[in-house]
Amino acid sequence: MSSVSIFTTALEEMLKEKGMSGAQLSKALGYRHEHTVRRWLDGLDRPAISQLPEIANLFNVSLIQLGLIYLMDASSAIEEAMRAHLGKIKVTEEPMASDLLWGRRRRFDVPDPHDAPRDTGDEQE
Repeated sequence: MSSVSIFTTALEEMLKEKGMSGAQLSKALGYRHEHTVRRWLDGLDRPAISQLPEIANLFNVSLIQLGLIYLMDASSAIEEAMRAHLGKIKVTEEPMASDLLWGRRRRFDVPDPHDAPRDTGDEQE
């Protein structure tokens, strides 16, 4: 992650409010070394989603609130990865769903239902 993550910022604020260090959080979560929590604080990683209930309880915050922060952070990482790979996508001439939705049917030789003759009921027998 290139910039400070949303989760990292929230975690730093929770640690500050509780007066805890990263080492103390590591110990409270059962880690033998601070390395894992240090990666979270450096914005290089996030905890497993299964750890969120324990973290929420430790800091006395809502699991829903912590989960939303976690998901916002994850969506930012996904968006960043997609933007990084956008230049590698090849444009093809295959029909796209949007072409059909926006009325560009003729380009793909798909008959337009609006061009079909209409039965007006004026025919004589």
